[in-house]
Amino acid sequence: MQRLVADGHTAVVEQTSPLTDHAVAAIVQQQDGAPLGTIELAIGKAMSAVLFARSTAELATFAQPGGPFYGIQQTHAGKVVIFGGGVPVFDGAAIVGAVGASAGMIEQDIEVADAGLTAFGHSLA
Repeated sequence: MQRLVADGHTAVVEQTSPLTDHAVAAIVQQQDGAPLGTIELAIGKAMSAVLFARSTAELATFAQPGGPFYGIQQTHAGKVVIFGGGVPVFDGAAIVGAVGASAGMIEQDIEVADAGLTAFGHSLA
């Protein structure tokens, strides 16, 4: 996890429970100097990736005005995050968790989250 939080990032790994289909933060790590708000944002990105079984970058594209998910960020008490940096983790067809990253530019957060998938032996579908 150390290499995932380089350059001031916060990284979160969400794990789903097969009994409840609810996700809980399994690992939260914040690099020294990362802004305090990045923790909630990284958790929100991971949770959003779990809830919708797709990356938050993809959600962001679909959530634009006129898009099929326009307004989705207002659901779940406004906790859906549509900034890139959240990616789901699958075991076959089953979603088993997600990685969320925050604190850099969106492209950097996406890169860190993708590195998280690789670190845990997964890749983007």
